[in-house]
Amino acid sequence: MQSEQHERARFLIDRAPVAALSNDEQCWLNRHMEICVDCSKYAELSRRIIRGLKSFSFDANPGMNARVQQAVTIHAMRLAVKQSRTQDLFVRAARRVAERVCSRPLRWILVASALLVVLAVPIYRAVKTTQREAEMERADALLLERVDSELSRAVPAAMEPLVQAATWGLVPPKQNESSGKAVPRDGGNR
Repeated sequence: MQSEQHERARFLIDRAPVAALSNDEQCWLNRHMEICVDCSKYAELSRRIIRGLKSFSFDANPGMNARVQQAVTIHAMRLAVKQSRTQDLFVRAARRVAERVCSRPLRWILVASALLVVLAVPIYRAVKTTQREAEMERADALLLERVDSELSRAVPAAMEPLVQAATWGLVPPKQNESSGKAVPRDGGNR
């Protein structure tokens, strides 16, 4: 980061004699030269060189003078474009880093959501299957009760001992010789 500041300062020092600096650029350059000895020395050396060149006295072709000034101006503009591109690249890189840093929580949220869905679906299915099985058992029990009640109402008296044996889980009872009624094997102690 320091080398970029030094490059910018030297660029502004070189550009200042040719093209006017903006107020922001001039303020930044002044602050930087207050804390940076190398750039201050560079600015002083540049001023001394320019003063030395101005002290030369020779006759120059006016056309050549215009071409040199034009070449220096073009060079300064190219440097400005290069500096602008460098700053644009730096800004783009900073934005990319910021986007990556900001998007990391979003990525983690998406990963956590996907993991939750992947884990929740089997659990949800298992709970639903258990609920269905419980409902089926209740429905089966209710159906058996209804069938049993319907069956007991519709069974003729002669078939009643068989129904009772089926519901008690007994072998068909013996017949009592005196009354003709069915007697359970346990002696009728129910």
